[in-house]
Amino acid sequence: MVKSGVPFVLGWDIGSLQTALKDKSEEYRQTYIAELIAGTHGKDFFDFMKSASVYRRPVDETAFKKLGGPELLEKGVSLTLFEKEHITGHEPVYWVNPIIRDSEFATLSIDEQRYMHRIAYEWYDKKLSDILDYNYMAEAVYHAMSYDENIRGAAKHAIPLGNYYGDILLYLDKMRVLQDIADSITDEVKEDAIKEKDENIPILLNNLGRAWKDLGDAKKAIEYYTKSLEIFIKFYGPEHPSTKRVQKNLDILKKQ
Repeated sequence: MVKSGVPFVLGWDIGSLQTALKDKSEEYRQTYIAELIAGTHGKDFFDFMKSASVYRRPVDETAFKKLGGPELLEKGVSLTLFEKEHITGHEPVYWVNPIIRDSEFATLSIDEQRYMHRIAYEWYDKKLSDILDYNYMAEAVYHAMSYDENIRGAAKHAIPLGNYYGDILLYLDKMRVLQDIADSITDEVKEDAIKEKDENIPILLNNLGRAWKDLGDAKKAIEYYTKSLEIFIKFYGPEHPSTKRVQKNLDILKKQ
């Protein structure tokens, strides 16, 4: 694996840049770097870099397709505003330099940030239809929850991610990733799921019940098994295999 890029930003070596920004406020740092970029390379590149800052992890070139052309991406690499890694057997991956990523994304308006999270979620969602990558699942959940709380989209990827955590005995991590979504499941989300028979919502609640069971909290487990059961009954009635599966989980726990 080879990393490309020269350690400078707009002609500054990183040490000089850090010295120039030492003890300055976050607002000052944002303004300082933004003025350097906008003044030297123009608005198109500046807007591209801000938008690309939505990605927290390295992603391939296709993730930036809706944000700007490859020439802007390579320009960012040449300035070390973007990092680039060549990974044997895979496409190169890119990400905005961590020194400036958070501050640049913060310059976008709330609506702009939500829009970028939507684009990022859609990219991860499509990517995960072809590959199995638990880091990508975690990012898909993060981006789904970051624009208008796309609960059903988040549940879709949190379920296999939670299963993975459970398989490697990380029960607390499994509970946390599922609980964050369960806490945002409103009556409206339930109604939409029931209307479209989206099993991800009751499956997530069932799996959260199992996570609490594994953590030794029977009361919490019963709570989420019950919530899951209520939705499955509305989906399919009491005799469906999915309904019976959750009912069995609940009955076993109540007898203990």
